[in-house]
Amino acid sequence: MRKFLAVFAACCLSLVCSAETVEIDGFAVNMSTQPFVAEDHEITFCGEYVCLIDQQLPFGNDGKLPKKLVSVLIVQFGDRAVELNTDGMFDPFDESSELLSRLSIDAYWGDFYKVTGRFSDGAASYIAQWVVSSYGSSRVFLGSAELLDDLHAQALQ
Repeated sequence: MRKFLAVFAACCLSLVCSAETVEIDGFAVNMSTQPFVAEDHEITFCGEYVCLIDQQLPFGNDGKLPKKLVSVLIVQFGDRAVELNTDGMFDPFDESSELLSRLSIDAYWGDFYKVTGRFSDGAASYIAQWVVSSYGSSRVFLGSAELLDDLHAQALQ
């Protein structure tokens, strides 16, 4: 059963980043973003488009330099914090309060959960999914909604 999360605002230590915490059944998800500073990253251009950021495909930037990067995404299981891989995730949404409608957690099996995020700031939407437990996490998907549709169509052939 899909559980949507209630949002509680959280403060960030820096005024230049934003953070939000989402609580559910004894664990919480905390996500922080910060401004993207091009000088702090290795950027590869293909003509006028951004092809790679820090040697990885970027998602959420629609071929342009991103405005924000997802700096931290943590799931809290009791007293244990499990960090999720956010490499390649940029411009997740316009308002941090959108986390409520963009993130869901589903029971997977045993003590494992699927954490799914749907991200977009109006262009270049993408989906990320992790399998998470108190033992750790693994990102099992990061791609555009269009890529996910393509995979689904191929699986049905």
